[in-house]
Formats: sequence, C-alpha cells, structure tokens
Amino acid sequence: MRSATSRVALLLLASARVGALSRGAIFRRSAPSSVRMGFFDGPSKAVDRYAAVVDAAPSWDALRELSGGAGGGRFRQHWDEAERGLGPANHQASLRLFDLPEGTEPRVELFRDTAGWCPYCQKVWMLLEAKRIPYRVTKVPMSCYGDKPASFRALSPGGGIPVARIDGRVLTESNDIMYALERIFTEHPMLPAEGTPESAKVQTLLDLERSLFSAWFGWLRTGQDEAARFVSVMDRTNHALQSSGGPFFLGAPLSMVDIFFIPFVERMAASLPYYKGLRVRGNPRWQALDRWFVALETQTEWYAGIEKAALAKLEQPRECSLQLAKLA
Repeated sequence: MRSATSRVALLLLASARVGALSRGAIFRRSAPSSVRMGFFDGPSKAVDRYAAVVDAAPSWDALRELSGGAGGGRFRQHWDEAERGLGPANHQASLRLFDLPEGTEPRVELFRDTAGWCPYCQKVWMLLEAKRIPYRVTKVPMSCYGDKPASFRALSPGGGIPVARIDGRVLTESNDIMYALERIFTEHPMLPAEGTPESAKVQTLLDLERSLFSAWFGWLRTGQDEAARFVSVMDRTNHALQSSGGPFFLGAPLSMVDIFFIPFVERMAASLPYYKGLRVRGNPRWQALDRWFVALETQTEWYAGIEKAALAKLEQPRECSLQLAKLA
C-alpha cells in the first residue's frame, strides 16, 4: 500500500503529464479560422479538416526521472515532515506537533472543512498556529460539498463547523473554541492582560469587526447600493489601525483581535473589486490596512500557509478584480 507521500507524488506526476500534454500538443498545420470552426458542420468535415496531433509531452519515465531531482526531493521532504506533524503551516497537514515529541497525541482535535475555505474554521486554525498549540485535524465537507459523516453528526448534530475536542470536551462555536484555547493554553497569550489599556479596547474592536462584516456581506449579498455604509465602516477600521501605533489592532504584537478580522477582510479584498469595482487592498484611502496586510505576510511564520488555502478559490476572480479595479 502506497504511503500518502507516494500517492501525492503520483498524482502530481499525473497532473504534470496531462498538463504537459495539453501544452505540448502540436497541430502539424495551421488552419484558417473559417476552417477551424468547421467542427460545427459535422463530424466528417471536422476529421477531414484537422491534422493529426503530436504528443510533445514528456514521457512517464522522463517525468519520474525529473521527480527524482532536487525539486522532487524537496517536495518529498516537505510532505514527509507534514505527515509527521512538523514543518511550516500547511493546509493539507492532518497533524501539527510544534515542540511536542513525535508519537505524542495532541490534546486538541480540530474538525474543519476539507476545502480549507470556511472563515470560521480559519479563525480557530490561525489561533492554534499563532499559539503553537499541538493539534490533530479531521476534515469534513462543508454542506455545499457533500454530506457530513455520521461520526461527525454525533459530535455536532447541527452539522456546523468548526468543532474542537479539547481534552475530550467538545466545543461547537468558533468564538467559544478560541476563548477556551486562550484560557487553557496560557503560553503565547493572544489577549492582553485584564486591567490594561489594551484590554479595554478589545470588545470595541470586536464590535467594529462585526459591523464591518455586516456592511460588507449586506452589500455583497443583497446587491443594494450600500457602498457608503461599507466605506464608512472601513474608514473606522483603518483609523483604528492607524491610531494603534501599528501595525496591528493592539499595536506591535499580533493579537486575537487581528485573527478575528483576518478571514473576512481577506474575503473583502478578494471579492469587492470584482463584484463592486471597489479596491480594498492597495486603496490609498486605507493605507493603515495595507500596512496591516504586509505585516501579516512578513511578521508571522504561519500566515502564508493558511492564506494560500483560504484564498485558493478566489485567486482567479481576484486577478480579474484587480483589472476591473484599474478601470474603475
């Protein structure tokens, strides 16, 4: 039985083969556009008017040889580490040990979506990474991708995700999970100590995050012209970042407040240029927000591995949206 690493390597070889075939296919002669549309005239005309296709893709043996080189070795090492719970944040990893000895079972099990797309799962996932809490991942499909297994329904009858099992206790709401993790795992605190000036700001900022989400989602979902409301709340968000001394919402250290904001602000930056013609990231009106994004990408070890998963399904619309934003 092949290991997971071998299966992944074989799948990559297959995708490389198919991709190379599509890129390497060569027509022996080029037909004028009027002739190339001839396949609508009937099967016989289509066959007669096209020349044979030459397979210019590398052979399977050539691909296997390439996979044994330095690049393939790095890939195998990366996956071997991920299977053992080591290495950088990885959306496909099912185990994260951090400083825990290999073979030790983590105290936390996170049930999250298979696609790595759910923003509520992402919040919990980021907090686990930021606090370096060892955890195991069990992936379940979002409702739009398929039915959840009965074993998961036994834990969460409503079927909502994320779900966490911490020392055997099951928690089913993302915020409840996050506060429990902060309370139980006191190393690497992500909230300021009670009684400090920063602590007094936390609830105000979390209320702001909900206002921003409401303004964005209401505008995006209803199609009504609520641009002014969204811009107003985003102005307040930008001001909060600017007045904090930055780059994060509570100043220099990244906190749980930032983690509450991240999943939805990412999606605002990806969706609004495309659907509404409003650029969020790179907008000179919100420069403090830009600095916040840059700080996330450059000052955290784990953000890049999670960001790739969260935005994978939006990358193509995001590229389109950037073009649209230039025209707006």
